Amino acid sequence: MARPIKNKDGHKKILDSAKLILTKQGIAELTTRNIAKASGYGLGSMYFYFDNVDDLILQINGSTIEDLFHELNRLDQKLKPGPTKLVKICQAYFDYVFDHKELWNTVMNYRRTGEEKSGAWYQAKINNMTRLVEHIIALSLKPGQKKEEMANILWAGMQGIWFVANRQGFKTTSREEAKKMVEILVKNLFKM
Repeated sequence: MARPIKNKDGHKKILDSAKLILTKQGIAELTTRNIAKASGYGLGSMYFYFDNVDDLILQINGSTIEDLFHELNRLDQKLKPGPTKLVKICQAYFDYVFDHKELWNTVMNYRRTGEEKSGAWYQAKINNMTRLVEHIIALSLKPGQKKEEMANILWAGMQGIWFVANRQGFKTTSREEAKKMVEILVKNLFKM
């Protein structure tokens, strides 16, 4: 886990610089030298804010999950309950991941090199997202359907769509095609 943040501006500057490198150049270019250069902080200063590159990437991933949570939560508050709410929120997920492709791919694909666990703060972000999805799903359940089970099935189906949309070598799936696929998935899964 990172050291306590003594200067939030420095922490944010390094984190934002790393996110920009990741977004524009990809994870292969996310090196301590490139981050130091982009942030204006020295290599040693980075270790004042982050234990190592794994810790930095974990914090980027946590920030990405939190951003997606806020995006979907805002939409949840805005939309009226009804059969199309879940479809619209799932489609908004695809808008987010298409707009933040490199960040989301890092969340989904990056595996830490260290033995240490992610930490309670990171798990709390994932739990917030899970609770939001389960809350939204609860409004669409049919008798006999279990909230947690349906959330897992929906998540797996959405990640399958993202996998196909995101992989080179497969027929490229556009944002609109992915959103149409998730609409079909949700309507069939929840018998709408």
